[in-house]
Amino acid sequence: GGFEPVLQIVQAESKPAMERKESLEILGACAQNNPPCQQELDKLGVLPILLEILSKDSDSGVRLKALGAISSLCRGHSELEQKFITNDGVALLVNKLGADGDVKVKRKCLFFLRALFFSSPSSKDQACRSGLKKLLVGLIGHEDIDLRESCLNAMIELVTESKERTAAF
Repeated sequence: GGFEPVLQIVQAESKPAMERKESLEILGACAQNNPPCQQELDKLGVLPILLEILSKDSDSGVRLKALGAISSLCRGHSELEQKFITNDGVALLVNKLGADGDVKVKRKCLFFLRALFFSSPSSKDQACRSGLKKLLVGLIGHEDIDLRESCLNAMIELVTESKERTAAF
């Protein structure tokens, strides 16, 4: 029952951003590589809450911690990963990669997308339908070297095993 108070803090927009970030970090740390915690958080309906925070919160640090918690919750848990993909999570990541002003959020979006490409190859096609290829081309010139490198690696991963995905580059 320890997750309920943490979730209350996460969802309380009136709470200071620092408290919400720390609570999101706790959720992510508990979920990472921990199937019993991932399942409990799934029962509590955490994924839609985190997706909402990622898509709408005005504080970039809160969005970053929400994204980290989503990644920890879903990675290594095939059911949660599929839930994420089914709930337009890939499109949200692509959107955040293009629209979010925080380079750390962009980097983490791309990191999570690339992880999804390996564990769920169909996510590559979803990402492409969401406009990822055009975004990647645009981000190659970004001032952040880590983001540029991840973009190039993502391009390589996208074109692997698909002539259709190669055609637009």
